[in-house]
Amino acid sequence: MLKKMNKALEIHDSNLKEIKNNDLSIILCLDKAIIHHSEGIPGIDKGTCWLQSIEIYLKNASIINEPEDIPNELDYGYFIINGTKYDNMINVPFKESGEIDIMLETLYGNELRINARKIAIAEINSPQYLQDFEL
Repeated sequence: MLKKMNKALEIHDSNLKEIKNNDLSIILCLDKAIIHHSEGIPGIDKGTCWLQSIEIYLKNASIINEPEDIPNELDYGYFIINGTKYDNMINVPFKESGEIDIMLETLYGNELRINARKIAIAEINSPQYLQDFEL
């Protein structure tokens, strides 16, 4: 029997390809996003890293600050969802409602800031193996 793998998006080294903004809905399109797979805690415990397209759907959302250097590789970021901070890593798939604050920093230090009320993170295509991960 196959063991269930836990998966998480690593913001660092992922590529933000496009921001789609339609009224109160925003979609962050990441191509070549770094996805950690592990039987334990992704990004902490031994596992594997994969490249995959990811879309982050945000509802009742507004962009507070949008950098001019998109598309770009991301260097750092976090999600604060209902008071819980997800620093550089967030589970995939993911779905939540409430108070959502997002900050993504490009490779050149420019910040994307978004506030939203709903978030859903979805895998778009099949992952491609990148490397083993051991801390």
